[in-house]
Amino acid sequence: MGFEINPYAALAANVKLGAFKIDARELDAAIAQMTADALNWQNGNADPSFIPLGFRSRIPFFSPKVESQVCHALAFISRIQDQAVRDLFRVAFGSVMVSFSNYTYEPSLSTRP
Repeated sequence: MGFEINPYAALAANVKLGAFKIDARELDAAIAQMTADALNWQNGNADPSFIPLGFRSRIPFFSPKVESQVCHALAFISRIQDQAVRDLFRVAFGSVMVSFSNYTYEPSLSTRP
């Protein structure tokens, strides 16, 4: 029993606790589909409805090209039918977002020149 104020950490903990429920075939199929779909994500035609509220800041989180791909990924993830697989994709995607953003964790969350 416990609690977590950080929604990402709570999601990650729930995914880890439910990992044994993930159907490996569903996961493999989703990975294969995302890999195939991602080949077309550089077209810049992302659905803007997948830009989360408050996603804007003084310095953009992502370059325009990367933001388009982020929106494509979020749209793809939202369409995954299996909740456990969808949440696993959300955790995996969240774990790498800073690496292709305009931000860095070093020395603390700040912007890159």
